[in-house]
Amino acid sequence: MLAGLWEFPNVEGALDEAAAGAAVSVWGLEPRRWESRLTAKHIFTHVEWHMTGYTLEVAGDGPADFVWADAGALSDRAVPSAFGRYYTEAAARLKEE
Repeated sequence: MLAGLWEFPNVEGALDEAAAGAAVSVWGLEPRRWESRLTAKHIFTHVEWHMTGYTLEVAGDGPADFVWADAGALSDRAVPSAFGRYYTEAAARLKEE
């Protein structure tokens, strides 16, 4: 159903900043600066997601399947509507750079 759509790195569960930092480290990245915490809710036909996301500066390359995108490359990516809040935030942050 979501084939061909791009998504941000994510994990299951509600993570506080410490747990999110640990997840980032598992990906081979070093959290450098936490910029913001975002929340969003998405309702599927029978499931309600409550999501928490973080924007942060990291050091490292991460897994081979990660794609690093600047503002132009991000605008070429299609994401599921559930991640729309995070896409908007990422686009705004990248335009500031």
